[in-house]
Amino acid sequence: VRGLDPESARAHHRLLAHALEAWGLADPETLALHFHAAQEPETAADYVTRAAKQASEALAFDRAARLYLVALNLSTAGKEAHALRVSLGDALANAGRGAEAAEALIAATRGANAAENLDLRRRAAEQLLRSGHVDRGLAAIRDVLTGVGMRLPGGPKRALLSILLSRSWLRIRGLGFRERDASQVSAEDLMRIDACRAVSEGLGIIDTVRGYAFQVRQLLLALNAGEPARVARALALEMGYSAAGGNRARKRTEKLRKETASLVTRIGTPQALGFATWAAGFALYLEGRWKSAQEVLEKAEGILRDRCTGVAWELGTARFYSLRSLVFMGRFEELARRLPSYIKDSQLRGDLYLETNLRTRVSYHVLLAVDRPEKARQEIRDVLARWSHRGYHLQHYFDLYGQTEIDLYEGNARAAWERIVAGWPAFERSLVRRTQLVYLESAHLRARAAVAAVAAGHAPGRLLKLAERDALRIEHEGMPWSDPLAQLIRASVAALRSDTRRAVSLLATAETGFEAADEGLYAAVARARRGELTGGPDGERLRAEAAAWMSKERIANPTRIRMLLSPGRWESRGF
Repeated sequence: VRGLDPESARAHHRLLAHALEAWGLADPETLALHFHAAQEPETAADYVTRAAKQASEALAFDRAARLYLVALNLSTAGKEAHALRVSLGDALANAGRGAEAAEALIAATRGANAAENLDLRRRAAEQLLRSGHVDRGLAAIRDVLTGVGMRLPGGPKRALLSILLSRSWLRIRGLGFRERDASQVSAEDLMRIDACRAVSEGLGIIDTVRGYAFQVRQLLLALNAGEPARVARALALEMGYSAAGGNRARKRTEKLRKETASLVTRIGTPQALGFATWAAGFALYLEGRWKSAQEVLEKAEGILRDRCTGVAWELGTARFYSLRSLVFMGRFEELARRLPSYIKDSQLRGDLYLETNLRTRVSYHVLLAVDRPEKARQEIRDVLARWSHRGYHLQHYFDLYGQTEIDLYEGNARAAWERIVAGWPAFERSLVRRTQLVYLESAHLRARAAVAAVAAGHAPGRLLKLAERDALRIEHEGMPWSDPLAQLIRASVAALRSDTRRAVSLLATAETGFEAADEGLYAAVARARRGELTGGPDGERLRAEAAAWMSKERIANPTRIRMLLSPGRWESRGF
């Protein structure tokens, strides 16, 4: 072949191309190669497009995207190029490459009619938000919302007002709807529903309050339209948002779960089942039922991974909350086994949303378990440097929480308390604390930082009153998983005040509660602290049992883990 002159080579490629074409069994990609070398680009583009479609049908979306790019480079017809860009965007979205998909979809708006142009921009905005490119995604979705007569609330307080008004109307209206096929609903109404969904899902685990403002709108619009697939998705997402209210919303959440399950069973599509299962697992997580949540989220992951396409965000979020459930259960060995591949996959796909959540909310726990606090801190800093800094997002709370926990682990009580003081006002203004789980764990974090600062002599003793108020706030929420956290705080305060008998009693109660809530690490810490205060053979036995549990989970420095979760002064003073 190297010995052929260019004209002879082209001639041979042409002969091969036509012979293979006549044969009828040749691979389209092979035909494309020969037609391209024969300088017949339009025919080559046609065969590359066929190869790309075959790759998509085989769920080989990365390969399909590569082939669509080749077809675009070969095609000269404007109409065909437009269709190819749309197909490229779909393939990239199915491959979970949200930012790249958005670029392709935006490029496809050239040559689209007005309705398709708006839909392509909506899909691009959705991909940007879902992949964590928040600033670009918000700019894009604002433009889309303007096109459907809506706009984003200016801040969390306006969003909250919108939620209250929409929820009031939803209570009056109810969840009933008259079922209609999508073809019976106007394109404009469907677009408004889909635009609301893009915001509610894209901002749901970023800017929760504004995300929920659009979720309630989505649900109302979907119920009015009556298209079953959209109603099912809106109901499922409402279940997740409802669970953010925790125990207070338990009955409503359960009602939504049953409504969603019934509708999904009738629809019968893997997509609807996968999303509803994910939402049910997410709701269990928000209610603090870690073991059940982890099991349901694992089930959702299987459905989404094996039976659905275009679900990178759903799959990544299911994995994230499955890992978070393991964090609460203290199962660090399993976390260490699963986490690296998830982070690597998110990085390969340019999924900044999932990478940021994993590295700010999960990764540092694994690194602290192997006693690498500086690496844990750097892990958070590195990924947050690439995140949006406009506004206050859940990811900024993740940063505050993770960095403060690392301070406590390192025994740097002054830094922990100063970080809480500096970061708390913005955190409160964001209304992120309206999610019960965030409210409870943030109260526990602040109480720990206060106790640690007092114990180390860096803050006045009156801060113990603040810790006790936070314990009271936690108890008022009435959640089985968090009540032991309040008891652990009260035990820390009692130990600091030399009330050993009360501290031991509180620790015993907390340990029982932690075990019932599947919070094994916290139970081990409470047991160890009880052993330290009890002393003697009984105390030694309790400390040995706690050490055995931590050894099983490969925790390298149990002393620092105890300092992280139950700071204070714990030396035995007798009864």
